[in-house]
Amino acid sequence: MKNLKHTNIFISTVIILFALLTGFVSPEKDGTKETTTTPGEVTFSVRTVTENGNYAPKHVLAIWVEDGSDFVKTRLAMAGVRKIYLYKWKAISNYNVVDAITGPTLNYHQSHTITWDCTDLDGEEVPDGEYTIYVEFTEKHAQGPWTAINFTKGQETQHLIIPDETYFKDMVLDFVPEIVPVTQTISLTEGFQFVSTNVEPNDPDMNVVLSEILNYNLEYVRDSDGSMFRKIGPNWVNGIGDWITVEGYLFKMNGPEQLVIEGFRIDPQTPINLYAGFQFVSYLPQNQIDALTAFESILSDNLLYVRDSYGSMLRKIGPNWVNGIGNCTEGQGYLIKMSADDILIYP
Repeated sequence: MKNLKHTNIFISTVIILFALLTGFVSPEKDGTKETTTTPGEVTFSVRTVTENGNYAPKHVLAIWVEDGSDFVKTRLAMAGVRKIYLYKWKAISNYNVVDAITGPTLNYHQSHTITWDCTDLDGEEVPDGEYTIYVEFTEKHAQGPWTAINFTKGQETQHLIIPDETYFKDMVLDFVPEIVPVTQTISLTEGFQFVSTNVEPNDPDMNVVLSEILNYNLEYVRDSDGSMFRKIGPNWVNGIGDWITVEGYLFKMNGPEQLVIEGFRIDPQTPINLYAGFQFVSYLPQNQIDALTAFESILSDNLLYVRDSYGSMLRKIGPNWVNGIGNCTEGQGYLIKMSADDILIYP
């Protein structure tokens, strides 16, 4: 019996390992899911139209926010004792009006505009994701009309014009994310290096952007036109002007440094104008992307090659594009040679 027990344990272990390796069973981690939280504000407008209920045009009304099937927050509750007939709002909120605009029964139908600062009942910023704004009213002691408008809270602005419904007109929803300051740190190494940033500097003047590394380790910075930021005698001379976020720069370093740029993240799909000849360009995405994918929008006869700081290249050999660069990474700039003008847009 003892040997049989050990045999069963061994067989069970082999089965589990096989399942894990073949993908039939996924090992559980800590049960948590990575989320992002973008501050922002929602503005929503709606005009209600009578249903010709028993007490029309008098009615009670509520507007609230849900996350999936969970209540988040009431934004407007215009209802006295007859709030009990706002059945959907009552069921999900239990009459919770924390931070909401409240008032008595409405005497006539009108337009309403509410705002939501994307916080929950505790005043905490809610995670990015899908949310729904509900509007409900009734002019009788029974369920009245209601509607639901879905939107995405995230890093992108949303402007939704919702088609008119029978009892709900002129609906418009806007979500505007707050621009959050960020800091990007770029490691500079001894020698030559193409450098770029995906952060719009608070002050783009090269003297300001490079102020923390104006020492012996920095030899010079050069742009695509050959203009330079360098030291002449005892003074640093700025022949470039402002740091342009969509452009890359050639750094020559005598020793390692950390370039810290503070500002605001720019849209990684910002179009970059390319011109015939040589040009340093910025890599705008935050995540690493295979160079073939990153430069897919310009893989045509207009592109001769893309080169990184190490001399590796993305170029066409025969009929095929060959990626000697691998993945593009943030902080790196790239030298592009074009035979004609084009526009680069990262995926």
